[in-house]
Amino acid sequence: MASAVDDVKNHRLHHEMQHKIVEINRVHITEIAGDIKRGNFMECAELVARLRGEYLAAVLRLAGDKSATSAQAALRLRDLREAYTEAREGFSAVEHALKRGYFDLRD
Repeated sequence: MASAVDDVKNHRLHHEMQHKIVEINRVHITEIAGDIKRGNFMECAELVARLRGEYLAAVLRLAGDKSATSAQAALRLRDLREAYTEAREGFSAVEHALKRGYFDLRD
């Protein structure tokens, strides 16, 4: 059974590791991605919105065209969905990194 002293040591170690992980991420993200500006963040959000719009428009066009049940149309739809999904996941990763303090938004 862990003692109170062990619990304190484990908590301290966990805190130190979390702090080091933030430092490591800050160094590598800045080194690779450079300064991330507020405008970059909003451009990512706009990219997701544009790709979502393209995907939804294609779904609606396909649904409205009863003769367009070709494999070609389905493959185009898949490509649009994958592009939208990748952009959405990418934006979520940027947002997550910001929330974790892995970078600061620059003006």
